[in-house]
Amino acid sequence: MRNTVLMIVLGALALATCFYGRTPPAPQHPPSADGGPPLGYYLRDARILGTDDQGRVTYRIMADNLEELPGDQQLKMEGVRIEYEPADADSWLISAGAGSAPKDGSELALEGDVVLRNKPRDDGNAVVINAEALRFFPDTSSAESETPVRISVGDWHVEAGRLRTHLKGDVMELESKVHGKFAK
Repeated sequence: MRNTVLMIVLGALALATCFYGRTPPAPQHPPSADGGPPLGYYLRDARILGTDDQGRVTYRIMADNLEELPGDQQLKMEGVRIEYEPADADSWLISAGAGSAPKDGSELALEGDVVLRNKPRDDGNAVVINAEALRFFPDTSSAESETPVRISVGDWHVEAGRLRTHLKGDVMELESKVHGKFAK
């Protein structure tokens, strides 16, 4: 009888150890109330900071509204503004009506009246780039547009079908149907 009781107690302890020692399941996004895709978070006046290798803030992404789309691993933004301030180059301000980005922040796809404007360190004219859509890559300090762009520097204006630029290096590549007006 004593052995039976001991076996039952040991069996109960083994069962309890298995039950309490198991790894909890990974957290899941709760499904929406109507059974649709999982719900994410939503922010107003969102701010995201990015740093360089030395820990200095290099860019600030601000959005009037930011919504996580967990099923797509994306962030959706409205009223986007980016302050890009590399340590050894001109600063740039980027604005757009809307944008999206993968959750890893490797690129921002901007659309709707996209404007890039540099803030020259000297007294030179600002470079202003207008596009309907543009992709910004914070880690490589580059931007590209597959849609027509208009670039203005003072009285000079250039239009092109596509643009690739390295903001930190002040390099722009214009492709396809490039037209310009250079006033004196």
